Amino acid sequence: MIREILSSPGRFLAILLIVALGVGFYSGLCICQKTMISSMDRYWNKQNMYDVRLISTLGFDEDELQNIQKQSGVNVAEGGYFTDALASVSDAADGEEAVHIQSITEQVNVPELLQGRLPGAADECLADDAAFDEKDIGSTITVSSDNTKDTLDLLREKTFTITGICRSPLYMNAERGNTDIGSGRLSAYILVPQKAFDSDYYHEIYVDAVTDGQIYSTAYKKSVSMAKKALKKAALSAADTRYQKIMDDARSEAKVKIEDEMAVKKKEVLEEKLKQLKQLQTAQTAQTAGMTDSAASMSEAEIKKQIESKFAVSDEEMNRMIDDALADADLPDAPQITVLTRNENAAYAGFDSDASIVSSIAQIFPLFFFLVAALVCITTMTRMIEDDRAQIGIFKSLGYSNAAVMSKYFLYSGSAGILGGIGGYFAGIWLLPNAVWTGYATTYDLPGKPVYLFDLKLFLISLAVALLCTVFVTWIRCHEDLDCEAADLIRPKAPPIGKKILLERISPIWKKMSFLHKVTLRNLFRYKGRFLMMLIGISGCTALLVAGFGIRNIFMGLGNEQYGVYTLYDGAVSFTDPLTDRTRSSFEQDAAGMVRSIIYVSQHSGDIAASAGGSSSEITFTAMDTDTDSSQDDMNVDTQTSHFVNLEQGGQVLSLPADGEILLDLGMARSLKLKKGDQVRISGTDGECELTVSGIYENRLGNGAYISTETMEQCFEGGAADNAAFVLFPDDVQVHQAGKELLGASNVANVTLSQDNADRFTSSMEGLDYIIFVVILCAGALAFIVIYNLTNINISERMREIATVKVLGFYENEACAYVFRENTMLSVLSGAVGLLLGKCLLIFIVDRISLATLVLTPQVGIIGYAGSFVLTMLFSWLMQLFMRHRIAGIHMAESLKSVE
Repeated sequence: MIREILSSPGRFLAILLIVALGVGFYSGLCICQKTMISSMDRYWNKQNMYDVRLISTLGFDEDELQNIQKQSGVNVAEGGYFTDALASVSDAADGEEAVHIQSITEQVNVPELLQGRLPGAADECLADDAAFDEKDIGSTITVSSDNTKDTLDLLREKTFTITGICRSPLYMNAERGNTDIGSGRLSAYILVPQKAFDSDYYHEIYVDAVTDGQIYSTAYKKSVSMAKKALKKAALSAADTRYQKIMDDARSEAKVKIEDEMAVKKKEVLEEKLKQLKQLQTAQTAQTAGMTDSAASMSEAEIKKQIESKFAVSDEEMNRMIDDALADADLPDAPQITVLTRNENAAYAGFDSDASIVSSIAQIFPLFFFLVAALVCITTMTRMIEDDRAQIGIFKSLGYSNAAVMSKYFLYSGSAGILGGIGGYFAGIWLLPNAVWTGYATTYDLPGKPVYLFDLKLFLISLAVALLCTVFVTWIRCHEDLDCEAADLIRPKAPPIGKKILLERISPIWKKMSFLHKVTLRNLFRYKGRFLMMLIGISGCTALLVAGFGIRNIFMGLGNEQYGVYTLYDGAVSFTDPLTDRTRSSFEQDAAGMVRSIIYVSQHSGDIAASAGGSSSEITFTAMDTDTDSSQDDMNVDTQTSHFVNLEQGGQVLSLPADGEILLDLGMARSLKLKKGDQVRISGTDGECELTVSGIYENRLGNGAYISTETMEQCFEGGAADNAAFVLFPDDVQVHQAGKELLGASNVANVTLSQDNADRFTSSMEGLDYIIFVVILCAGALAFIVIYNLTNINISERMREIATVKVLGFYENEACAYVFRENTMLSVLSGAVGLLLGKCLLIFIVDRISLATLVLTPQVGIIGYAGSFVLTMLFSWLMQLFMRHRIAGIHMAESLKSVE
């Protein structure tokens, strides 16, 4: 076997490399998701990222923090402060920018120090590694005096010196978020010591909970959900207790103040009365003092008693006076507790979906490599067995069993399969995850390098597939010849019978062709196995390229398609409290001039499931308020839903649902396997409703459903009261500036800009370029190996023929053209077939990776098709260039050797 390998190393390497390529691509893509998630799980655990985040409108005092710390299931609870502020950096010419200033926590969300040192003094800080680098250490960040008084009062220090550059587990996304100051977008964050803040209460509490399982796992989600419920209950109870204490203290202070004011007034009245009494006693008559006789006869004790009676108030009246006094006091509203988990962190939520896309691709792409690996092996072993036919016949005639004869070929192909499988596995699980990790580093602020995982199950599966593609196909090929008699094997195998090809029957074309072109065409169809292998191998290469370019084309344009074709509004406004006539009027006054058109909506989250059974999914329900009139003359309250959202299917505009109906988006309809006319069950905060699907509208990103206001009233607490709005900005307005100003309007809780959503999605997909690059490299290697193997076999079989044409006077270029013309024609044909296969493959991939929140349309584009075909031809040409030396090395005397 060793002599066989050394005598034809190219043949052995072809099998080894194609197996390594297939196994490497398969194992690398399969382990990518696990590697990415394990790497981030390790990093977030190392930095102790929070599991639950508590925010209170009332803040948290030290007692509440200790109470949270004592709750079961809590490892660490730590309070923190934060604010957004306009600030400028020394030595920077960009002016003031919005930055997020957050206190450093020591046990939770520990920042990773990349350069410099940790801050010690209150006027020192760590800076965002995405916006600053090592040369910025020593620079100062100055908080602008243009910030609000509350912001300036909150910070003890107004200038911070950068002592180090850090990466925070809270900010792994390239986007730092939105704000209501500056341009509306945060440019960076800085971390400062807690003593830099001047506040009696913590703004938030981060909790490291006792959890099970890896991030994104069912066990982790379940344990976090349990911790979330317990912590919300504890935080709300503590907040209510403190709120009641604040209100009791305020009432006590108000009562004392009222009593003091009454005492002062009572004293003044008593002194006046006593003064009058004294004047009356010293006067000659009661008339001189202007008093009656009865008044003059009153004693001082009686006057005091009368005044006491006059100023005496009942408890009910005192409570009314206290309530009146507190009505004008600056007291906090009833506390609202917001409990967030990692799912509300943009980077955490996005990383899971991005990693799952890679995993879906891993289930499809490697199939081509394994198929081609089997074809390469069977073609190579066929040639090898045909060369050894006489030797096999001699062994059989000497009494060797079929198993003994086949063992040589099993060892040959098996050793190539095992070596290729092992090498491909270890190379794949290192190279591909690193390539994908590097790609996603453009979207996420990823730490260092990914972990190197060894999956024994994946390794054994990869090795089994490698042996299946080599040893099994070798057995199939050997079995065919070993069934022959020894005498038949010793005799040379008759060459394939020449037959007329179809083109020969078309005389007008065939007669005009040159002799060499006729020979090429006859050879193409004479060796059908070689033809089939070249067709499958190179068309598979082209198909992979088409699918790769198609995936990139789909995802890179998806954000603009969603927020340009289906979502038409510029911004979505959510309100702190449902709108009343007064708050609606106040909002419209504040928004006048910033908004061109608006439509009010009622939105609530609930569950939806098919009535026929199956799992339920969470979705946002929207009821359009198309009957609202504006209270402002310059505010256009639009009732045309088509101006804000495109609700259509197949070009047909859908109407809003009536009572008892629901309009569902395409992704959710596919997920729940629903169609028009089906029954669904929705669960809200106030009960369940059975609805009929009135239509399914096209959508690409996210989920949504439209129901009537009557249905909203039945199922959800708060009913159909408007709690959100879709807005269109004037054409000449900068959307971020408009969004920032709108965020400061009355009763506005948040403003989400469609442009930000589109940009964020497009940015998150930039990592796909690296994956596509890997696909192109692997497809090129696939084509290279296939063409090399076939060309090598072709040249080996035609040594006498090539030597003969050289003897006949063919120059080197002519001899190469004579041999490579077949490859070129097959490459062109295979490339054309591959374009069609690529579109089919893309459709299959899209069907596998489409989610309820992600609806994809398989589109390649002319650039994708052209690029795939050109690259295929380029790979073919490079291979021919590489193989020229084989033809040049053939000695012309070979043609004089006899067959014996």
